[in-house]
Amino acid sequence: MMIIPSDLTLSSISPANQGDENTLSWTQERLWFLTQWEGDAAAYVHVGAIRLEGALNTAMLRQSLAHISQRQEIMRTRFDSGQGQGQAYIAAQAQVRLPVQDLRGLAEQEQAEQSEAVMAGLRGSLDVSQGTLLQFALLWLTVETHMLVFAAHQLIWDATDLQGRQ
Repeated sequence: MMIIPSDLTLSSISPANQGDENTLSWTQERLWFLTQWEGDAAAYVHVGAIRLEGALNTAMLRQSLAHISQRQEIMRTRFDSGQGQGQAYIAAQAQVRLPVQDLRGLAEQEQAEQSEAVMAGLRGSLDVSQGTLLQFALLWLTVETHMLVFAAHQLIWDATDLQGRQ
């Protein structure tokens, strides 16, 4: 049992103000610098896919992703220069796109090729200064089989996050 002193006061964690500049963590600053220096964010992008079986309400999925993004500031954050160093800017509203690609009429090999092309497209679409650090696409494989594909920049989602959720 833990005993908490009666004179202990705890402060609450308040959300950052949207639109304000926020200092980057050391790791974020390092990744932001490398992305700026190399000019290609693809090396710092994680791409993955989740297979979904059964009937799927795509409007509800899109709404759910938007709700999660609205709750998580890091998913609405862009990184840009501010006074000569990297700064994080949090958008007030989540901008979640979920393009759907119907692959039902294709052979399995063609579906695999199209899936790879979609993943490559997502990997290349991330822009740290525009706030597009998390992108989704939905592939419709059969009547009741879908694949939710995502790409996330390491500034907001790293391999530890992915390993912990497998």
